[in-house]
Amino acid sequence: MEQIERLPAYKVWLSSINNGSYVKQTGEFTPHYIDVEGKKISRINIIATVVQKTEIEDKSYSSLTVDDGSAQIRIKTWRDDTKLLNQVNVSDILIVIGKVREYQDEIYVTPEIVKKVSSKLQILRSLELYKEYGKPKPLSIVLRKQISEEKSFNVEEEKIGDNQEQKRQRLLNKIEEMDDGSGAEISKVISSSGLLESDAEKILQSMLLEGEVFNISSSKIKLT
Repeated sequence: MEQIERLPAYKVWLSSINNGSYVKQTGEFTPHYIDVEGKKISRINIIATVVQKTEIEDKSYSSLTVDDGSAQIRIKTWRDDTKLLNQVNVSDILIVIGKVREYQDEIYVTPEIVKKVSSKLQILRSLELYKEYGKPKPLSIVLRKQISEEKSFNVEEEKIGDNQEQKRQRLLNKIEEMDDGSGAEISKVISSSGLLESDAEKILQSMLLEGEVFNISSSKIKLT
C-alpha cells in the first residue's frame, strides 16, 4: 500500500491566509488548500496571541480567536479535540499547527498541536516572516472596514495647506493622545485626525515601514 506523506505546515502571516483563495478539490487524498503566492497551503504553523475564547457548557465545542499582528483567525475544535484548548486563556501566546478549513466564507483552523510559547519566540517568528514574505499588507483593508463601522465619529474637513509633515505629526499626536496603555484604535485615530481617509492610511503605512509606530494587533497601533 502506498504511504501517504503528511503535508508540510507552512509558516505564514495570517493576513496571507485571510486574503488567499480557498480551493476545494475532489478526491479522498486531494486536500483543500489556500493559494498563497503560488503555494498550496493545507496546513499552517502560526504563532499568535489569543484575543477571545468561546466554549459551550457541555464541552462539545470550543474556539479561540488569535491575532499575529497582521490579521485574526479562529481556531475551532469539537468533541474530544476541545481538550487541546482547556488550559488556554485570553492573552496567551500560542504556537498552533493545524489544517486550514473554510465554511460559509470563513477561513478557520482545526488544530493538531496547541502550545504556549514566549513573547521572544513570537518576535523571532515575526522576523522570520519579514525575511521571507516582507511586511504584511492588511492595513488599508482593515482600516476601510473599521472606518465604515465607526459612524459615531465625525471626520472634520481637512484644512487646506497642510503639508505632509504636518499631517504626519497630527497622526502621531492623535496616537499618543488616544493610547490608553494598550494602544490606540486605528479607526478612531483616523476619524478624529481631520485628514482624508486615503491620506491618513498612506501616512500610517509609511510610519509603520519606517518604524515610528507598530501594530500591537490588527486594530491597534502604538508609538515606538
